[in-house]
Amino acid sequence: MLNLTQKEKLCFWGLVKYPNLNDSQLSEKIGLKRSTVTSIRNKLKEKKLFETLYLPNFKQLDCEIISVLYGELNCNGDEYVELFDSISKIPNMIYCYISRKNFFIIFVEKNYGDFLGHCYECLDIMEDSNILRNYKYVNFPFDYSTVFKFCDFSGMLKDLFGLTVDESNSEKKLNNISLTKKEKVVMQALVSYPDKTDTFLAEKTNTARPTISIIKNKLLSNDVVTTIRIPKLDDLTFNVLVLNHVKLKKKFWDTESNWIKNNFNFFLIANKRNALSLSVHKNQTVYKNFYQNYFEVNDFSSFRSEPYDLSIFLNEPFRSKLNFSALVNQALK
Repeated sequence: MLNLTQKEKLCFWGLVKYPNLNDSQLSEKIGLKRSTVTSIRNKLKEKKLFETLYLPNFKQLDCEIISVLYGELNCNGDEYVELFDSISKIPNMIYCYISRKNFFIIFVEKNYGDFLGHCYECLDIMEDSNILRNYKYVNFPFDYSTVFKFCDFSGMLKDLFGLTVDESNSEKKLNNISLTKKEKVVMQALVSYPDKTDTFLAEKTNTARPTISIIKNKLLSNDVVTTIRIPKLDDLTFNVLVLNHVKLKKKFWDTESNWIKNNFNFFLIANKRNALSLSVHKNQTVYKNFYQNYFEVNDFSSFRSEPYDLSIFLNEPFRSKLNFSALVNQALK
């Protein structure tokens, strides 16, 4: 466990919860001096305890569906290393975890046909290596699904650090806007190099530095891109990542659902037929206790089948960083 002071824990949470705020704004939000916020931010950044990314508005890219392919593998040696190298190059794959026994891959696609093409490409690679045991996939069309959480780790940090904080957040409505050719170029660079300075982006895109700042503000204020921060899970005592997929007969969740309110879910998406989450836990026992406590108080008649969970130990898998650059580059051509 990281040896952080209470102020460092509070600031760490604030940086993840409110990634768009500058140091002065965050200082006012969490009740610490601005100089303290700046000092702690620099310290956490120097230790590489989080990374900052820009999440594109998928509808702005004319994407219609998010899909998850997952299953079990049978790797006796290092076949999964080569498998990861091949799969990580597949277009529109934004995130994947691959271990000797399990895998999951997340795609964001323009349509169902594009997903099937990339899905089959992944399955062919696994079958050619003779390591695929079984697989499933689930699709969530954006027009018929609700994304409750997308890499939101603030609740996890709140519970982990034992913080009592106000989690109020303004709700944003995402609207498509027209982008100029220059704005598209800057957006591509921003997503591809999220940790770089405006000076670097200006040189990379052959754009004046003040123009970079103006375009970045436009993209952020109109939610064409959204800032997210991802903590380094390996340093936060978490050892297990769990994918949970529930097939539904009818809607069984709402905003008060324990599943939605569970802070260790950092990804959660659902529609009338399926719900899928990703969560992190200290160990398998902790997850099993939550799983049993949650599903014991819910109506199993709502399920079309037994809930499926897939566990991956964080010290084992090959995993891609969450990356949207290939998706954005292809979509904005």
